[in-house]
Amino acid sequence: MCPSKSSCPFIPLLVIVAFAVACDSPQRPNLDTTPDGVYALDRFRVVVSERQLKISGADGRVLFVTPLDDSRPNSPSLAWRRASVAVTFASGAFLFDETAEPWQLQGGLQATSNGDDVLTLRAPGLSGTISRVAPGILRIDWLADDTSASRIIQSFVCTADDAFFGTGARVHGTEHRGETIPNWVSEQGVGKRRKTKPSDFFPLIGDVHDSYMPIPFVLSSRGYGVLIDNPQRSIFRFCTDDASERWSIEVWDRRLSLYVIDGPSPLDVLSRLSTLTGRPPMLPRWAFAPWFDALHGPDEVLRVAEQIRAAKIPGSLIWTEDWIGAKLNAFGYHLTYQWIADTTLYPDLAGLAQTLHAKGFKFLVYFNSFIEKGLAQWDEALREGYTIKGADGNPLIFPGVFFQDTTLPDLTQGRAVEWMKSFFDAALDLGVDGWMADYGEWLPTTAQFEDGRSGFDVHNIYPLLWQRANREALDAKRPDGDFVYFARSGWSGTAGLAPVIWAGDQQTEFGGLDGMASVIPLIVNSGLSGIPIMTHDIGGYSSIGVPPTSRELYFRWAALGAWSSIMRTHHGALDQKNWAWNEDAETIAMFRQHATTHMRLFPYRYSIARDAHELGWPMMRHLLLHFPEDRNVYRIGDQFMLGPSFIVAPILEEGARERSVYLPAGYWFAFEGGARLEGGQIHSVRAELDEIPVFVRAGALIPMLRELPDTLAPSTEGGIVDGRNLDGAALTVRVYLGAEGRFRMYDDTRFHLSYADDPLEIPGIVVDQQRLESCANAASRDCVVVDGPRQLTVRLSSRPALSLVATEGETVRFALTVDGPVTRELELVIHW
Repeated sequence: MCPSKSSCPFIPLLVIVAFAVACDSPQRPNLDTTPDGVYALDRFRVVVSERQLKISGADGRVLFVTPLDDSRPNSPSLAWRRASVAVTFASGAFLFDETAEPWQLQGGLQATSNGDDVLTLRAPGLSGTISRVAPGILRIDWLADDTSASRIIQSFVCTADDAFFGTGARVHGTEHRGETIPNWVSEQGVGKRRKTKPSDFFPLIGDVHDSYMPIPFVLSSRGYGVLIDNPQRSIFRFCTDDASERWSIEVWDRRLSLYVIDGPSPLDVLSRLSTLTGRPPMLPRWAFAPWFDALHGPDEVLRVAEQIRAAKIPGSLIWTEDWIGAKLNAFGYHLTYQWIADTTLYPDLAGLAQTLHAKGFKFLVYFNSFIEKGLAQWDEALREGYTIKGADGNPLIFPGVFFQDTTLPDLTQGRAVEWMKSFFDAALDLGVDGWMADYGEWLPTTAQFEDGRSGFDVHNIYPLLWQRANREALDAKRPDGDFVYFARSGWSGTAGLAPVIWAGDQQTEFGGLDGMASVIPLIVNSGLSGIPIMTHDIGGYSSIGVPPTSRELYFRWAALGAWSSIMRTHHGALDQKNWAWNEDAETIAMFRQHATTHMRLFPYRYSIARDAHELGWPMMRHLLLHFPEDRNVYRIGDQFMLGPSFIVAPILEEGARERSVYLPAGYWFAFEGGARLEGGQIHSVRAELDEIPVFVRAGALIPMLRELPDTLAPSTEGGIVDGRNLDGAALTVRVYLGAEGRFRMYDDTRFHLSYADDPLEIPGIVVDQQRLESCANAASRDCVVVDGPRQLTVRLSSRPALSLVATEGETVRFALTVDGPVTRELELVIHW
């Protein structure tokens, strides 16, 4: 999990995750066992018989049960074996050629209770424990007696109803039944596809399961999750064709360790998961206004900054990745991977940062973990012994991104970490406010570390070591948390170290497994795995074998960006050919429209960011999290929820102006207006090129900024409205009738809608026992405006709390209370 106990609340040395998986079977497996031994561990009920292990939750739900037979050679119930593997490494991609002995099958399971918190297990050739970790969390550990063992597998029964979610940043779908999914950090490849054999198009094109951020966690439709705590390579097999009645966890080690995390709701599981893997910090407010990238020296960076302000597009951040220098090559405009400023391209970086700060822009730059020959850090790293080593004890050198000699810092070595952090400190001293922390996937398995571990054992947690170094440097220099860095690689524990994750390098195309359409499954699968805050490159990045970003693609991607956790532009590899936000007047108008919506929703988005920080809940959510009983949502990978209230359904096909949207049971409202829709069915909706289908759930309470600042960062330049006075700023709150609703804002203002019935006509409004009359003019307060037959606006003067009742005659149609610590003007826009 986390590379140090200081990074997470607690994580034992090894943790393996067992999860509940789903499989089709001609006959429903029997989940009952003969309770030879029944044990209570916290809220769990553990039943152990000679041939079977079963664990149930406090409410009697069977979480999982092991199979009674070992008739499946690739998925035995519990077994170990010896194996060797030859690994081919190139360009951050890996091939595994495994030679394995048959599984050593185990029977005769025995259990002994050591008290209330630990159950000792024994099977021939294996010893194990089941222990209580925290309320709702168990840990299972198995260890093979044979010291030459290098694989352990445990399998569990699948039923026809089981479904499986999570497993990190994956693109193949959002429900994983039938899939074999390896957990190994790697480049995801360009133009991913479902390969018939791993070596096809290696290393350029990725396999469908390759991932920058695999998370060895599975969330079961039964309301529990399993987290694997082994850092080594592991494999999930979810009810595959050769063993459809079971799912399994295989770990490439002598030890298998899992956490079993009960819910019963999926959000409960994610909250408990985050106590193990960490939660993101509460990001500074300025991180939730649009981010812009700018390149090619200070004059161009400042031109972009001026253009943003002149166009009245809200924005709080500019990031400049070529501060370290860049050059054109066959693949586009690419960086020189040094860790210091290119003083030819940026002769006064500190002055640039100061000017941007005055204009209300925070300033981000770029780092990665590569040490390349010929650049500033190479000679010192080799001379001082800061690098990873080969078997011969010399620096391990491999071909880098563009085939130059490259190595990596040994991040288990304290001196090397402090050396690298000195470069971060120098950048912060120049006035930067954070950076992209790129890569982390390229550690060769042959590497040797100062602490005695091998590259094979460290590979998957190298992203955590990289992220911890970044975080420690920023925490030390900015203890008030006024920073952001964002990463792309990850493992269990990333959520507690990296404030923001981005979805990596997509192709500049609509569909496929690597275009715009892949962004939603990447993000919602990660959210179902404990990664709460993610973003993506608007417009895509790579253009290998596909055209540069088109105008239509940019329009559609910008709309998706506006409804994401963080709205962030990227120039892409072909920065002079890709369409961009400032390409022409119509594109600027489109981007301003979406950026304005993004900024107006700051109170809502910052509130769900607080949920990410306090509860581990993702901001962008799979529909499963709020509709776990609706099996229709399980495989939806082209729409998502933003917090608890919105369903977002972007257009993901070139040339399309319509799409189908599934709305779960209940009433739904189009955010941009229109008739109320009935849920539990599919609707066909239309969206022009500058539009995106977004729907609001009945009972939703949506706080929005009434007045729009230019930036959420502080500014000292005249004429720029910044966000320093947001506390107490006037709000528009959209209220959607049709169900009861609650919402807690980031400042602890609480809204509660008590719903009785739709008004038959425009109701009378009583606020704090005062009946409101119609507003005389636009400046009037404590009055009502009728906006239409099913919408009215209540304008209220400043107050910290209120009680509103809507009546028709003697009948109360609905009531709304607001209670908070802040006095502010409110405008309630009520829809039904």
